[in-house]
Amino acid sequence: MARGRVDLTAREQVALSLAEITSASDWTSVESAAGKSVFCRYPLLPGLVLSFLGLFGVAGLELFAINSDLPAAVLFPAGVSETDAFKDVVGAGGLPVRVTRSVFGDGVVWIAAANDPTFFSNVRSNGALIVMNPLAFGGCLLVAPR
Repeated sequence: MARGRVDLTAREQVALSLAEITSASDWTSVESAAGKSVFCRYPLLPGLVLSFLGLFGVAGLELFAINSDLPAAVLFPAGVSETDAFKDVVGAGGLPVRVTRSVFGDGVVWIAAANDPTFFSNVRSNGALIVMNPLAFGGCLLVAPR
């Protein structure tokens, strides 16, 4: 800021009239904070954002990495009964292994082996919400059968 006479615009005058500045030290804090970017005020922000993106990326890869040689967990909506879900799994070309529940809701989850390479797309078209890896996160996304 230049010493001496300072010409302020009308917008700057209104802003200064609304500011609660009581001493000269308040002026320096206003001047120093005005020119800093978000990254200068929060230096850890870019690292935190990248860490969370990496965490969610790895979690997504772990959850949806399904192989036709291994069993898959097929999650159905809450309104679907176990027998209807069983029929949908068999109709899509899968071999049902066991039934369980999901942690995310009261939907039926069938653990099924893919007997056909098109099983995953067929079961989704039959009404399944998600086809996921049943061993993801140590199987913690599934609840023991009732």
